Amino acid sequence: METNELTELITKLKRYSFESKMEKCQKYSEEHLDFFVINISDDMDKIPLPWELETFTVLSIQAKEWRNNELDEVVFRKAINTIRDFVPEKLKKSEEKFRDIFLTTVGNQFRVQRAFSRELYRYNYYFNFSNEEIDVKKSFENKFNCSYKDFCVFVSSLWSFLVLKRKKKNDSLYVNKCVKFIEYIKNKYKKVLENLSCSRDEYIKLLDLGPDDLTNGTKPSYAYPFIKCNNKVYLPLPHLLFIAITEFLMFRFTEGDHELRGVLGKEVLENYLFHIIDKGKFFDEVKQEYEYNKGKKKFRTIDIMAKKGNDIVFFDSKSTVPNSKITVIDEEAIEKNCKIMAKACVQMYKHLRQKFQLEYDPFSLEVETSSSNLWGIVVVSVDSYLKRDDIYQKAAIDLGIAVDSLDYEWLCLHVVVVELSVLEGCFLGDNNKFLDNIKERATQKKLYSFVTNNDTLSGKKVIVNEEFQLFQNGLMDPVLEEFVNNFHEVIIK
Repeated sequence: METNELTELITKLKRYSFESKMEKCQKYSEEHLDFFVINISDDMDKIPLPWELETFTVLSIQAKEWRNNELDEVVFRKAINTIRDFVPEKLKKSEEKFRDIFLTTVGNQFRVQRAFSRELYRYNYYFNFSNEEIDVKKSFENKFNCSYKDFCVFVSSLWSFLVLKRKKKNDSLYVNKCVKFIEYIKNKYKKVLENLSCSRDEYIKLLDLGPDDLTNGTKPSYAYPFIKCNNKVYLPLPHLLFIAITEFLMFRFTEGDHELRGVLGKEVLENYLFHIIDKGKFFDEVKQEYEYNKGKKKFRTIDIMAKKGNDIVFFDSKSTVPNSKITVIDEEAIEKNCKIMAKACVQMYKHLRQKFQLEYDPFSLEVETSSSNLWGIVVVSVDSYLKRDDIYQKAAIDLGIAVDSLDYEWLCLHVVVVELSVLEGCFLGDNNKFLDNIKERATQKKLYSFVTNNDTLSGKKVIVNEEFQLFQNGLMDPVLEEFVNNFHEVIIK
């Protein structure tokens, strides 16, 4: 194995008990459970950041113990500082340092800033979907031997319990009740716990990262937050619980089955996007993809077409998830994702500029349009955060337009790659800023800016999707709900 600061740290960590290393990780991971946005400047010196804890966990699991010392705070802090100061060789030698630093950090940071109740709602829709083409619910329950609702309630209840535990750690009455609750939830949701667990040896086999990529790469903890070792089950990184039952549970569900992944992308993801936009009550009219004739041939429209006044907004759903190797600066993975996104932008450009009102018009009333009020949203499940100008320049080559032309400027300003979570923030909540944000980006010529789920897009005001509200209300196990009420605290976000 190549030697660097992290492999040397593995050697040092072999002196300390597995239990004490896992307990340190869980203690500090719990500090990140009851807030979504991390203020790095304030918290960095006080609390190890989530991705630092994730790396420490990987190193601890790899470090098979030859002694059983208790890991103290001083040694732990030195280890965290080693991880924080580590710079991968790829970054040291990078010719595109800004791009590569961004790719290696932003994905990790945004992972712990999600609005998880919205993501649970999304995946609950996915995993319970059925129509003439596919019965996802049946396939899911056959694979995992439990319902997706069990995953949601187990993780939401456990998360809330851990938040309360941290606040009540000096309350002896509470501490006594903790043991009973843990036993209850382990027994009631046994299948869920089994699905989210792997042994220490299995974890090491799943780890597909070289020593230079340990800080930035995708860890097995994202799919398996529970680690079995010495007849005990550990939860070193509870801040990863929701990620494990959303993005990575979908990965496990479709792993190795390209046909299933394709059907899900076509039947489920598109329907979900239409569902939240239509239920969002923002647009005057929303239409779903349909088939139309051109001469003797049949073609299909874009996925979703919406109208607000004279503004036309097209949405195209892309189920492709960026390769995890992007975060470790794998140029082949970066190039592949860039091509996929460029192709999607080309398709959107053609529908808006060359097909809409020339080949098809889905709206009940004719709209007077110009290119200035046509907008295209390429919707990705997970954003790779690649440089937008790289994507647009590849698209321009395919379209045959010059990068100094007005057509290229229109492409950059009117066709936008947006993560699905941004749209959820807009259309699950009463928030009319979505179109304003897109227009502001164009007016100020922010050609390469990312549209992110910031305060103006968060949808934190009034929930307009009643199904989403009902779903949120059912996320707590009744026993824990009573448990929390006894302490007069409301901790579910």
